[in-house]
Amino acid sequence: MLTVKNLMTKVIICVLVLLIVCSVSTLLGTEKISIAEVFKGPGDAPGDNIHYEIFMYRLKRIIVAALVGAGLAGAGVIFQVLLRN
Repeated sequence: MLTVKNLMTKVIICVLVLLIVCSVSTLLGTEKISIAEVFKGPGDAPGDNIHYEIFMYRLKRIIVAALVGAGLAGAGVIFQVLLRN
């Protein structure tokens, strides 16, 4: 049986997994970036500034991917309710 405590535990675990995956995905790409460089902060000019790449390209893709995933999950829930599955 799903209790409030059990539900909150599962939600917290899912949010933590999402944050970990988002953090790791900022490191992945054609250019190698260390964890320290990711957490230094944003830059303001293109070129060798690695922060510019992170905040102008990778972070946008991560946010869009999370929103698309949430939208697909919501659509799946709606279909299950409509089809009484």
